[in-house]
This record gives sequence, structure tokens and C-alpha cells, in this order.
Amino acid sequence: MVANPVEFDGIWEAVHNPDSISGEIAIIRSLVRRNSFYLSAKKWMGATSARGLLAKARRYG
Repeated sequence: MVANPVEFDGIWEAVHNPDSISGEIAIIRSLVRRNSFYLSAKKWMGATSARGLLAKARRYG
């Protein structure tokens, strides 16, 4: 069982997305432990070439 969403997303991308960037996923995993680290869906998608998330800009956010 994976309790960490970043771990889950990394595993999902490794299994379902052959174009994912595993090096960037490893870097993000190491940074998650810091209190000052912030990860948005758009940042995840841009860094890892993710397909498992969809982020759209909408009204008020």
C-alpha cells in the first residue's frame, strides 16, 4: 500500500507512461520530505511529462 501521493503518482507514471521522466520523479521524491517544498499538479506535469493528471486553469483559480 502506498500512502504518499507522490509515490503513487510516480509508480503510476512508471507503469502507464513510457515517456515519463524517472530522474525528475526521483528528484521530486527526495524534495517532498522538506517542509518548504510545494508541488502543484502543473509543476508535476511539467517536470515529469505526466499523463496521469489533468490540470486546467479555471475561474477563481
